[in-house]
Amino acid sequence: MGISIVLLKFIHYFSIFLAGGLGVGGAIVQASHLKAKEAPSRPTLTAIKVLALISLIAIALLWLSGLSLAYLRYGTILLGTFFFIKLFGAGLILIGATLSNLIIIRSGKLGTKPNPVIMKRMVYLSRIGLILAIGAVAIGFGG
Repeated sequence: MGISIVLLKFIHYFSIFLAGGLGVGGAIVQASHLKAKEAPSRPTLTAIKVLALISLIAIALLWLSGLSLAYLRYGTILLGTFFFIKLFGAGLILIGATLSNLIIIRSGKLGTKPNPVIMKRMVYLSRIGLILAIGAVAIGFGG
């Protein structure tokens, strides 16, 4: 059981690193292009698609490893209010990432650029989720 927990923690922390870094990197690239009022080049669009997919996979791994850790360590996922606030925030992040990926895939198939208004809303949704998740962890598990 000890090795399982260590492995799950490694996967969990590595996924946080990947999802966070890719989320910040993607937002910076998107903001830079919006500010410059220029469409991203084809290689940049390809890179954004890859980053978005890796980020979504990392978020899914976060969910799987996090719930597994809770169950292995405590025998339940009923860990109190702050844990559920964290899960709610993580759910918003997952929804934002999933919808962003679907929008990117759809626009790629249609040969159009993603709707910047909708993409910006997905970024805000994910940011709200991130604030809730980190805040809940900091308050609920800080002792």
